[in-house]
Amino acid sequence: MTTSTATTSGKVLYDGCRFADTATAATALRWSGPAPWYEFRDCLGEGVRIPDTKAP
Repeated sequence: MTTSTATTSGKVLYDGCRFADTATAATALRWSGPAPWYEFRDCLGEGVRIPDTKAP
């Protein structure tokens, strides 16, 4: 994945993603709604494992 798109509702689930230009869940997530609802599982960012993260 090399680009991101903002979302305002629903759940964003990244499962097994490989990010070329981001190293953390915070920089990968693009959320424009009031409260993010997301999960990262088994992802790599810039060759480094992104810790599994879930909110809320």
